[in-house]
Amino acid sequence: MKIILDNLFTTNQFEKLREEGAISFYQNRNVQFKEYYLIEELSKQDFLTWNEVENSAQTLFEQLKGLNAAIAKNTSLILVVKADNFQADLPLLKNKILQVEEDAFNFKKYVIVYTENSVQLLETADNISENLKAVLLNATSFNAFKENMCADEQYLATIQLFLKLPFLPTPVETNTELASIESLLNNRLSSTQKSLLEKLTTGGNIEANLNWQEVKRLALLQDANEDQINQFLSNFEDDAQA
Repeated sequence: MKIILDNLFTTNQFEKLREEGAISFYQNRNVQFKEYYLIEELSKQDFLTWNEVENSAQTLFEQLKGLNAAIAKNTSLILVVKADNFQADLPLLKNKILQVEEDAFNFKKYVIVYTENSVQLLETADNISENLKAVLLNATSFNAFKENMCADEQYLATIQLFLKLPFLPTPVETNTELASIESLLNNRLSSTQKSLLEKLTTGGNIEANLNWQEVKRLALLQDANEDQINQFLSNFEDDAQA
């Protein structure tokens, strides 16, 4: 995953300013954007005991924010957690993920869980960014994800990157004529599902028991094609750019 993240940050106008062990610090190269990211790599065991106040990323953050006042206000933390098996480990990790991401101490926090199998092919692609887009828009993988989010490990790792990296644009075709999302929601989702989806896309508070299994059930159509996947993913754009 480190190779993938390095590539995504570099190709989206970020530069690495510091690397200490399992922690990296990036800043946006565009001086108009005061945008910074700390990335900490963790095993699933270390993640489960990770402390929001006392941790290595926090220690580095305290050092860095004294160098630039903008760092203190514009830094986000991404915890990259290596699991052994999605199917077995996600149920064990989900409560900790919610706890970490809902904690607003110092900065926004995002958790990305991956396995060795999920990134093996992604890391060796000639063009990592374009390959990730192709994986995300693969209709077969998307439909498998709707049925069982762990069925395609590569797809689960990929969709997390697009949902958890705020600067990463979803590959939506702007010239495609599609049914309105409001129409799709009204026709396909229950009132409860619509409420959950609204909270996901507007940054509202999410119930404590919401996890990737519920996100999977929010998928809109039974037989999705690439255009329909684009339409579904476009709901996350405003949240990602906020």
